[in-house]
Amino acid sequence: MKVAMIVNSFPVITETFILNQITGLLKRGINVDIYSFYKNDNSIQHHAQIDKYRLSEKNICLDSVPESKIARIRNIVRYLVRYRSIAMLMKMVRTCNFVRYGKPAATLYLANILYLLRDAPGYDIIHCQFGALAPDVLRLMEIGILQGKLVTSFRGYDATVYIRKNKGIYKELFEKGNLFLPVSNSIRSILIKRGCNENKIKVLHSGINSKDFNDVINIPQSGDVIQIATIGRLTEKKGIIYGIRAIQKVLGAGYRVCYNIVGDGNLRTDLENFINKHELNGNVILDGWKTQDELVIFLREKIHILIAPSITTEEGDQEGIPNVLKEAMAAGKPVVATNHSGIPELVENGISGFIVPERDVDALAKKIMYLIDHPEKWAILGHAGRLKVENEFDIEKLNDRLVSYYKNLLSV
Repeated sequence: MKVAMIVNSFPVITETFILNQITGLLKRGINVDIYSFYKNDNSIQHHAQIDKYRLSEKNICLDSVPESKIARIRNIVRYLVRYRSIAMLMKMVRTCNFVRYGKPAATLYLANILYLLRDAPGYDIIHCQFGALAPDVLRLMEIGILQGKLVTSFRGYDATVYIRKNKGIYKELFEKGNLFLPVSNSIRSILIKRGCNENKIKVLHSGINSKDFNDVINIPQSGDVIQIATIGRLTEKKGIIYGIRAIQKVLGAGYRVCYNIVGDGNLRTDLENFINKHELNGNVILDGWKTQDELVIFLREKIHILIAPSITTEEGDQEGIPNVLKEAMAAGKPVVATNHSGIPELVENGISGFIVPERDVDALAKKIMYLIDHPEKWAILGHAGRLKVENEFDIEKLNDRLVSYYKNLLSV
């Protein structure tokens, strides 16, 4: 089986779930090529899996189309000289249909994508990792640049804000796409409401390798500072400001805690200003990014409690199900998260963690204080969380399921 995996850019430090899916397919004997629309994020260029599977060599970046119009014309001439069959010439003609394709055709962008991918093989499966990429891929398939059954994953933004800002953007995709894989039941419901045939939809959670995480409960000694963490991009939907305000209340109640915020993003300066203004510097730490190996050690050895205060933004942007929650639960840590998007599909309130309303700082603070006051509950919650991840969110099981979806699609 040959699979073309379509991503924004590759590799990206916040998208190890894609990396795990690609390597999982390779381990199962499936040939995978990676197509990225933008240049690589080199922040995890030397990740062990990238080196082991030589994934950089499998990545074809579509961002290498030349800026110069003369260079674009030169590429077209080279194509026409080399390929003289009717089928290949018709592909070039279709790239110039500016009535249908607009600016990408008029600027010769599509013609140069055809030149770049002139030797691309036919694929059994073309898998777009984000819904927002699929309309462009559908265009490439229509021209004949890429060929195969079209599978599209939806992960959050692409099914919420993007679909609202671009009315009707998925109409043709829903008609012509072969399979849709939302990462949660909540996103599945959104797709159906937006006109996707529910018979084409299979929920496929993003997975983690639970074997990477040991089930370790770190019970603090009397007088120890309780280490609390949030991990993720510093963006609005992560709700980190609500986490900081909850910690402020916990500190005000006399508890000794340190709040470690692992990640980076466009809200860093705003969060720094809030921390400085409220004199929280010694208790709230913006830790920056960690590698996956560092993150495993951090979850296992340093933190006591993980919180995920995710919110729906003013624009309607939502998460899918944050992978870091799965990782913390696999590590046996008690978690507190919000009633947001697909999170309740992972965290069972009172069984494998706690769920509080979005933006409810008081509720979040109370659950944190409850956990601090009841360390005897940590092992119970942690064990239940670990089992939940092993049973429903383990990457090996999910990759087996993905392969079965591919095979079923090809058998039709």
